Amino acid sequence: MINIDFLDRALNYLSDCNSYFESKDDIEEFTEQENEVLPKAYDHLVKDGYAYSRKKTSKSGFETETFYISFEGLLALETAPKLYKRKPYKWRKVKNDLNTIWSIVKICAVLINAIVILVFTYLTYMNKA
Repeated sequence: MINIDFLDRALNYLSDCNSYFESKDDIEEFTEQENEVLPKAYDHLVKDGYAYSRKKTSKSGFETETFYISFEGLLALETAPKLYKRKPYKWRKVKNDLNTIWSIVKICAVLINAIVILVFTYLTYMNKA
């Protein structure tokens, strides 16, 4: 249920509304199922450093946890390239995918280079023999 797009939307909601706390009312921007897992998404944002939380206890002993966007979260929203503006989780996934592809390309280039050197060495040896 919690995917990259959902995390991006949750972070954007936190940025636009300045805070989030779990209540009985659903947030209109999210479906009913998404509203159920929204606190877990915000816990994930806290773990990633994009948000922080503060707990307040009322006089009656009821504890409320409120989530706020952190400076890192604001930077993540604003520093992604234009195509991924306000989508830091999507950008991070694309960047990781590109790094993986680049690593594979580098390994292939080293392999091709090694084969060319072996073929060149073999042909040079055959010409001298």
